[in-house]
Amino acid sequence: MMTITISPHSEKGFTLQELMLSLAIFFILGALGVPSYVGYVRNGELSNSATSLFADLHLARSEAIKRKTTVSLCRSADSMADNPTCGGSANSWSDGWIVYVEVDGVQGNFDQAGGDVLLTVSSPPGNNVEIVSNSNADAFINYNPDGSLSLINSPSVYSVCVDRDKDGDFEELTGREIRVNPMGRPEIMAGSIISCENPA
Repeated sequence: MMTITISPHSEKGFTLQELMLSLAIFFILGALGVPSYVGYVRNGELSNSATSLFADLHLARSEAIKRKTTVSLCRSADSMADNPTCGGSANSWSDGWIVYVEVDGVQGNFDQAGGDVLLTVSSPPGNNVEIVSNSNADAFINYNPDGSLSLINSPSVYSVCVDRDKDGDFEELTGREIRVNPMGRPEIMAGSIISCENPA
């Protein structure tokens, strides 16, 4: 009969030192990865906000041409309400906006009772994103039936910036700028922008 003996040195497993070293490496790699992940999330928030505003500017222009009437986009402090209104803080589009067909003739005032037709609403982009316009697009912009901007809105500029490190400062280096020329065509400018607070 064959006898099997187990040597105490043949046991498999980790020593305490190996386990501690593995945990240290794991936590170091995790700490290095968290800032990259946060940056990735902030980039997504920035891109989504800029793309949303850009798409709604396109929508307003195309609807004005299609319907052969004035279509407006205005900032709103209650864009997600059942009956949203134009308003909010001066030059700030960070609370959302609405796009509507202007029927009652009162610029920058969405009035469903007066016949204005709501086309779409945009929710606030979130606490990490700031959207600010120049004075030409302070409260609203109007698209004429030919797709051009009304004279008081030309040209319109929007800065879309993100607070990457949650210190309250919105960074110009990674911001987006949306410029709407007199013909009403919006364009996204990526990269470093002049100002998150006062687009020109």
